[in-house]
Amino acid sequence: MNNEIPHVIDVCALENWRLRVHFKLQGWRELDMQPYLTFGVFQSLQDVAIFKYVKDAFGTLEWPGGIDLDPEWLLEHATKLGLVAETVMPYDAH
Repeated sequence: MNNEIPHVIDVCALENWRLRVHFKLQGWRELDMQPYLTFGVFQSLQDVAIFKYVKDAFGTLEWPGGIDLDPEWLLEHATKLGLVAETVMPYDAH
């Protein structure tokens, strides 16, 4: 594996508190955030209106209020996908 710090270049919020994340060198991954929504600042993400406003910022993910994830943690916990990103329907498209 490359020793470079993972760098997020795109993100899409999906239904059921899942995220589709595109890393610069590692490709597309998916992360189920539901298990983490009872911890600290992540509790506010239980509100779908807040959760869906995730964006890529400074190489990682960020939500309103400065909630973010460490990109190395994110890469470690997300599942690698073998699909084309254009086939993904964003949360707002449903």
